[in-house]
Amino acid sequence: MNKTTDENVKGDRDVFYRIFSDIKIQILLVFLAGIITRIYFTPFELPITLDGAQYFWYAVDTSILGEFPKEYNFPNNGWPLFLSIIFNITNPDVFLDFFIVQRLTSIIISAATVIPIFLLCKRFFDTKIAIFGACIFIFEPRLLINSISGLPESIFIFLFTSSIYLFLSQKFKMIYVSFGLVALLSLIRYEGVLLIVPFFVLLFFKFSKNKKNIPKYFLALSIFILLLLPILGLRIEATGSDGIFSHIISQSTFYQSDPVTNANFDTDDDFITKISKGITNMIKFSGWMTIPYLFFFIPGGIILFFKNFNKDRRIIFVFSIIMLIPAFYAFSREFYEMKYLFITLPILILISLSFVEYILRRTKKENVIICLLIIGIIFASIFFLEYKKIDYEREIEAYQIGLKVSEITNIINDYDPESKYVGKKIP
Repeated sequence: MNKTTDENVKGDRDVFYRIFSDIKIQILLVFLAGIITRIYFTPFELPITLDGAQYFWYAVDTSILGEFPKEYNFPNNGWPLFLSIIFNITNPDVFLDFFIVQRLTSIIISAATVIPIFLLCKRFFDTKIAIFGACIFIFEPRLLINSISGLPESIFIFLFTSSIYLFLSQKFKMIYVSFGLVALLSLIRYEGVLLIVPFFVLLFFKFSKNKKNIPKYFLALSIFILLLLPILGLRIEATGSDGIFSHIISQSTFYQSDPVTNANFDTDDDFITKISKGITNMIKFSGWMTIPYLFFFIPGGIILFFKNFNKDRRIIFVFSIIMLIPAFYAFSREFYEMKYLFITLPILILISLSFVEYILRRTKKENVIICLLIIGIIFASIFFLEYKKIDYEREIEAYQIGLKVSEITNIINDYDPESKYVGKKIP
């Protein structure tokens, strides 16, 4: 009897082990953990405000009009266009439900990014380490806060990571898709178009030995252009500018100086001062980006990452440097927002995993170390989130007051920060 019981217990353990050793199950668990954590910290009772509200209203107007609204003049309309499709599909009845849909869309995309992150990490490390890389991403607290705010960075990072992974493939079909994703990336945030230059140039170096591939290079570029042009045409028709190249050209004047006074056209700072601010702020915010747990892995990981600086790592490094240009520009203009550095997370994760791999090679208890590291980043992330967590009860009260104020008067003096809720009426 005892022998039979022992065999049954052993059999159950084997089944349990087989199920949870399945890589698909592990990825699913990481994905679900990301969803649950994000939903737990999401204030569904509150409307989206500030930048997220701009995307919301653009999406609502597009959904109602069935065309690009003409009264908006911001370039990054790819995210609200996508949201307008989601709004049409879900068709919410209550005003706040629209915000819930926007938040859930961003949350799902953010959590789903663990798939391309895992696949990218798997190109350089074994499965256990790649799973840990997915955990680093899914519990990154700033990304979590950003995703529950309904902002476009979630889909931007998803497309960026997916395009890099597909570009590293040796199959041209995958590379074609990566060029298409860069086009979509450019519609989400206009700086994504900067990637097309290194994509096209590195494609030549990647397959330079075979001249028969030359037509394929231009086919890949054509896919990028054909996906981009229709939306740019509609943008020009609606607002008079394409929202990508026109915006890049207009922003380039920031670094131009008067040849006589050496003062910047837009500010009183000269060129050197602006460059100095960009470098200083880049270093400072990059350091903050490693808190609360990446700073444990980054110092040692940098040495190990560049020690084995193979072709694929060089490609990813080049892409990351290119995508730092907008961050440098923003920091030069004293736009102090961490979101400009979110795009560097894939390479920061790869650097971190280089150090994790080094540790695991020197121990026989890999599973124990991996589990402890995952538990550590979960606790660090939750502690960070709780520390940064706003007083939602107070915010809900401010929202209710804002509704009352909007009902009784049409002229309202600004009373920051609570006045951000004024005008958010429920039909």
